[in-house]
Amino acid sequence: MHKVAVLITGSPRFIEQGAAWWNLHLPKNIEFDLYGHCWNEHDHIGSLRYYNANFDIDESLFLRWNFKNLKITKHHFNFSVYDTAKKDPETHLNQYLFWEKRRDHILSVHEADQLMKKSQKEYDAVVMMRFDTVIKPGVLEKMIPFICDFEKSRTNKFSIGHDKALYWGGDNPQIWCPWVQVRSGLPVMQDFIFMATWKDWNIFTGESLYNRYYQLLNKDYKLLDAINFVKSKYHPHVFWAGLAFYSNANYIGNSELESCVFRSERKNINNISYDDIVLEFDKHFNDLCKSYDEMGKIQGDI
Repeated sequence: MHKVAVLITGSPRFIEQGAAWWNLHLPKNIEFDLYGHCWNEHDHIGSLRYYNANFDIDESLFLRWNFKNLKITKHHFNFSVYDTAKKDPETHLNQYLFWEKRRDHILSVHEADQLMKKSQKEYDAVVMMRFDTVIKPGVLEKMIPFICDFEKSRTNKFSIGHDKALYWGGDNPQIWCPWVQVRSGLPVMQDFIFMATWKDWNIFTGESLYNRYYQLLNKDYKLLDAINFVKSKYHPHVFWAGLAFYSNANYIGNSELESCVFRSERKNINNISYDDIVLEFDKHFNDLCKSYDEMGKIQGDI
């Protein structure tokens, strides 16, 4: 039986529904330990996106997740990771961090990752997801054994050319995600769910994901120049993609790692399908794009 650490992180979005879906479709043949972190504050961005306008946290809802360890904190901008942004108030990066980035997802994952590391327990694999992530039923049962056996098995692998690229350098960690794209000239990746073997996750994050993130936002001037040049609402996804620079990680998009996020106010999810949730998400995503377009006309490009 595979043993998997699950890092559940980010803003307090759909805590109850997310836990209900997770428990409803939890694989019986995999052992999971849950480590969580949540920002304990009003979700400004959630309000702008027209769902769950009130984000007051009912801490009793977290009991539904059966966490091995959970940390709830308030976000602030005194973190040293924002040093470069603070020093130059004219940068677009600064505008993004201080206007929109009320809660930093990467820092939340760092907190959950530290809880996992401090447990001193080793796992076969690590899954990172958000509180509102909806994983398609059957994905975990299929993908976790596949990822764990990827290095051992010579079957079900990519073509020879891809294999050489993936293993060039000998020890590049493989971080699996649903997709990796280029938008506005910048690499972006979805943050609904990542998967990696235990070894690869620890190479990717190092002793501290915070330290990786500090390097990205304060040392990597080529990336900062690109972000400051391109005004984009996808910067958090760019930051996730950029973290690979410091661990030589390969991001491997895999369509089988299908996931979505909740965008519904319904409390009872026992009788809804994954496809229904995807349709609701698509509708709200279209509304979000329209709201950004309108906001840009009012406030100038963001």
